[in-house]
Amino acid sequence: MFWSGGFGSAVLEFFNSRHLTKVQVECFGLPDAFIEQGTRAELLELCNLTEQAVADAVRAFIKE
Repeated sequence: MFWSGGFGSAVLEFFNSRHLTKVQVECFGLPDAFIEQGTRAELLELCNLTEQAVADAVRAFIKE
């Protein structure tokens, strides 16, 4: 999945501008694609951004 702009991109640009290439960053956010309408809960589920999904992703990232 590809994200464009946002806080994650700003963090990556910051590290890159300081030549900090050994820092690992995991970006979360909305995909750069059309997102259907729905309730907040439905949209978070659709984009895999529920509390549980983010927590699972962070745990997996830390284990790497």
